[in-house]
Amino acid sequence: MKNARWQSFLIFRDRLLENQNLVMAYNQLKHDSQHLSMDKYRCKKAKFIERVFNQP
Repeated sequence: MKNARWQSFLIFRDRLLENQNLVMAYNQLKHDSQHLSMDKYRCKKAKFIERVFNQP
């Protein structure tokens, strides 16, 4: 299962490399989350990543 975890990081990276709009959205999420606790930021980030994986 370790490989599956690394593979998902690579898939996320590749999707960002393929889509500049995703990069901008991810950067905006990070910018907008500066005031949040780390737990809340991680939750928002996880939801974003999930949406990226669910895109065709």
